[in-house]
Amino acid sequence: MLQDPKVLERLIPGLSDIIEDGSGQYRATLNVNRGPIKQKFKATVRLGDLQAPESMTLHIEAKNMTGGANIQAKLSLVDLGNSTRVDWQAEPRLSGLLASVGGKVLESKASDTGAGQGYANRFFDLLSKQA
Repeated sequence: MLQDPKVLERLIPGLSDIIEDGSGQYRATLNVNRGPIKQKFKATVRLGDLQAPESMTLHIEAKNMTGGANIQAKLSLVDLGNSTRVDWQAEPRLSGLLASVGGKVLESKASDTGAGQGYANRFFDLLSKQA
């Protein structure tokens, strides 16, 4: 499911118009509407380090005229018998106006259930229901 672009389009908040652009690479539109950040980005998502079914890395690059974000997310799947636990770690790098304005919001929310963590919680809740 984590490698199916149509499933990801349903699960990732704001992701739309996903199109395969080569083996393991996709182009999409990402709409972000969180706090002071209300922008549309053109995004490229590349799947890497595929060790199915144990792990994978997502490389996400999202850009628009005011800035962008590069995100590397590592996911590890642990078989628990009747369920699967997904462990993840993400490293965002922001640029442009997004870094100067949105970076402060994201940094201040990084350790609680706001901003990035809120998106992650929503994604994994939807993934669990889809599974």
